[in-house]
Amino acid sequence: MSPQDLLEKMNWLTVKEKYVLYYLKFIHKHIICTSSLTRCLPEFVKLESATRQKNDFVVPRLKTVFGTTSFFNQGIKLWNSLSTTIKNSDITSLSVFENTVRIYLIKERENVFM
Repeated sequence: MSPQDLLEKMNWLTVKEKYVLYYLKFIHKHIICTSSLTRCLPEFVKLESATRQKNDFVVPRLKTVFGTTSFFNQGIKLWNSLSTTIKNSDITSLSVFENTVRIYLIKERENVFM
């Protein structure tokens, strides 16, 4: 049995997928739904168009490698790459959001390997 088969059978996430999940949970918890940490974070500007990118954030233009690989920049890019169905949903529960994203990541992995 290959490692890929084991991941699929157990519905486990890879290490990279876990990082993506943690990034997205942080964005959801502290930026989409407000928390006590929200006031300490920089203002994020959402796109105000009525297109499919309406819940996307504006990605700041950064000139350094440090800036482009920062936690917030990577988090914004991951959020923007998330399915519009998930971004447009009114999920306020962190556990429901986590399960939804987990299922999405597993399905995306299956699409890549097929």
